[in-house]
Amino acid sequence: MNSPEKRELILRCALSLIIEHGIHGTSVPDVARRAGVAAGTIYQFFQSKEQLIDTLYQELKTSMGAALLRGYDADLPYEERFRLIWKNLFFHFVEHPDEFRFLTRYVDSPIINETTRRGTDEYKPIRKLLREARRSGAIRNLNSEITLALLYGSVISLADLHLRGTPIRGKVLEETIRSCWDAVRGSAQHQ
Repeated sequence: MNSPEKRELILRCALSLIIEHGIHGTSVPDVARRAGVAAGTIYQFFQSKEQLIDTLYQELKTSMGAALLRGYDADLPYEERFRLIWKNLFFHFVEHPDEFRFLTRYVDSPIINETTRRGTDEYKPIRKLLREARRSGAIRNLNSEITLALLYGSVISLADLHLRGTPIRGKVLEETIRSCWDAVRGSAQHQ
């Protein structure tokens, strides 16, 4: 196994152990055992458990950011872009439940350093969309952080419901997205 594969295996094993036992219940030797490598091998890639977790957080946020923008076209009408981003995030979380659980549980953990938390740029195109839509009157004149909270919060809640056994798909999914759009939609009929 080459170094990038080994590094990826270590990160995946750390993720599964953290989901099972929590950050404080997961040790470097646990990760090494699960990955089938010596504990020293982990330190070839990460200086500490904290750096391992920080890197995991950063990579999962980057993956989420890429998923958010799958199929994104800045020329689409605002509502269509909003719907696409909402669906992309929802399906990313549903298709990657461990990543979803990690990101939602540990977003505010003191073990994730503030530079990493702020350093990911996954929301940059979304913030741009929100600014443009707000200026045009297509969405309410709310701070982008508030609009993002409405968007992100609804996706998190519904992905969690879905993962706990309440199916969110088809008509229910479409009505939910429409309700979220209606919550932020402005009075102007701009595209």
